[in-house]
Amino acid sequence: MRLYGQGLGDCFLLAFPREDKPENPCYLVIDCGVAMSTPDKDVRIKKVVENISVATGGHIDALAITHQHFDHISGFQDAWQEWKTITVDALYLPWTETTAQKGEHAGTADFRNILDQAAKKAMEKAAEMGILDTHPGFRAQGDFLGVSLEAAGGGKIKGPANMDEAMAFARGLCSPDKIRYFEPGDVFRLPETDFHGYVLGPPLPDNVNPDGKKYIELLVDGTDGVMYSYDSLGMKVDEGKPGGANAFALSDDRSLPALASGLLAAGTLSRDSDEGFCPFAAEIRLDWDSAMASPFFQNHYGEAKEKGEDGAWRRVDADWLAGAANLALRAGDYTNNVSLVLAFDIPGSDKMLLFPGDAQVGNWLSWHTIQSWRFRDTSVPDNPPAPKEKEEEKQTLMENLLSRVAFYKVGHHASHNATIKEKGLEKMTREDLVAYIPVSVPVAQDLMGYCPMPFYPVVRALQTKTQGRVFLPNGHAVGPLPAGKTNEDLLAASGIVCADDTLPAKSQGATLLEGEVPLYLEVTLAG
Repeated sequence: MRLYGQGLGDCFLLAFPREDKPENPCYLVIDCGVAMSTPDKDVRIKKVVENISVATGGHIDALAITHQHFDHISGFQDAWQEWKTITVDALYLPWTETTAQKGEHAGTADFRNILDQAAKKAMEKAAEMGILDTHPGFRAQGDFLGVSLEAAGGGKIKGPANMDEAMAFARGLCSPDKIRYFEPGDVFRLPETDFHGYVLGPPLPDNVNPDGKKYIELLVDGTDGVMYSYDSLGMKVDEGKPGGANAFALSDDRSLPALASGLLAAGTLSRDSDEGFCPFAAEIRLDWDSAMASPFFQNHYGEAKEKGEDGAWRRVDADWLAGAANLALRAGDYTNNVSLVLAFDIPGSDKMLLFPGDAQVGNWLSWHTIQSWRFRDTSVPDNPPAPKEKEEEKQTLMENLLSRVAFYKVGHHASHNATIKEKGLEKMTREDLVAYIPVSVPVAQDLMGYCPMPFYPVVRALQTKTQGRVFLPNGHAVGPLPAGKTNEDLLAASGIVCADDTLPAKSQGATLLEGEVPLYLEVTLAG
C-alpha cells in the first residue's frame, strides 16, 4: 500500500498480487484529494497522481471514491491531465451516488445532493455579506464542501471549486457499464486475485437503530459513550463541543430553519413563491433600491458617508443566513456519514485492511446489523446487486471482521466525530494493528480553524491499541512514543518504508507551517 502524504486528504494505492502473476498486481486506488486550504494543493496532488501513473504503468484495475468531499476528490479537478495518462478499468461508488435505483434510495441520494448544494450557496451568500466567521468550523466546512473563500476578514469568494465537475470527470475515466454501486453486505473479488473486498457502509435508508432512527442520519453522538471523549481521560468539555453532548439527526426539528435557509439561498425556494420565509407582507415591503432613494432609509440603514456612519447593523435582511453555519456543518457531517466503507482480506491469513472514508457514528453502528454477505461479480453489469451466495459461503459477523483488522486507515482524519468506541476501535484486538492518520495538523488547525484534528482522546486510544504504531504522513509515529522505542523501531515493526521523494514544505507567506514530508509511506502486509 502507498499512503500518499499530500496532507489533510485521502489517496491510497493498493497492490494485490494476481494469481500466478505476482509481478503484475491488481491495482486499486481509493480517493484522490487534499484539503482546499493546503498550500500549493494542486502541485502536491499532481505529483501524487504522477507517481500513481508511473507505479502502475498507467493502468489501474479499479478506482474507489468514498464520498464527495473536496479532500477526497479534488485530484480529479486539479490533476485531471495526470489522470488522463491512466487507464481505469472500473469505478466503485456507494449506492448513494446513483439515482437509477427506485424508491427511497433515490430520494436519499437526491437529498444529499440538495443538502450539499444548499450549504454551498448559503456559505457563498454569507461570504458576500461578510458574516463568515460567526460559527466555529464554518470555514472548515466550506473547505470540505468545496467553497473556496478568502482568509478571515475578506469574506469574498475566490471562485467555488466544482466538485460536480470533479466527480463527473472521475466517472468518465471508465465506461458507464464498468461503474459499480455497492451496498452494505456486498462482497466482491478483486480481479484475477484471491483477495476480496467487503462493503460495510453506507447504511441503507430503511436501516434503523433500536430507537427507530435511521443509521444514515445518526451523525455525532457524545451522550452515551459511543464516541471517544475527554471523559475517559478525566477531563471535561462544554456541552455541544467535541466530546460533549452533541447528538442530533437530520430529522431533528432544529435542522429545519438551517435547511430552509440554505434552500432559499440556493434558489430552490424564493421569497416570492413562499410567503412563509418572509416576515413582512408583500404590501408593506420596500425593495432595496427604493429604500436607498429615501434620505431616511439611506441615513439609518445605508452608509451615511457624510456622517461617517454605517447603518448595516440595523438591517435584518441577512439574519436568515444565521442558519447557514448549522446547515453547512450538517451537510458536511451527512456527506461523511454516507462514505463507502471497504475492508479487504489477505488470503492465507486472518488479517483485514479497513478503509472507512470519513464514516461517522451511524455508518459505523450500522455495520453490526449485517447478518451475512452476498457475493457481487464485478465483471458483470449489475444494478441492483446479484443474488446471495450459497449458505455455506457466508462470511463472518462484524465483530469477527473488526477483530482481524491489521491496518486501519483512521476515519475522518482522526477527528472527534469518527472512530467509535465500543463497537469500533475496541473490537480491533490484533496485537500487530497499525493505524495511519491522513492529516496535516497545521492545515487542519491553523489554516482551516477546525476542531482538534487529530482529536486527542482518539489518538490516545489508537496509541494504546497499536502499542504506539500510529503514523502521520510525515513518517513519524504520534508521540509520545512507547518507552524504549524509536520512530525507526516502530516503522520497521509496522512494515513501513518512507519514500525518498518528498513533497514541498507548507508555508503561509514567510511563515513555515510544516517541513517536507515523504511523497508516500509504503506498507507491506503479508499473509
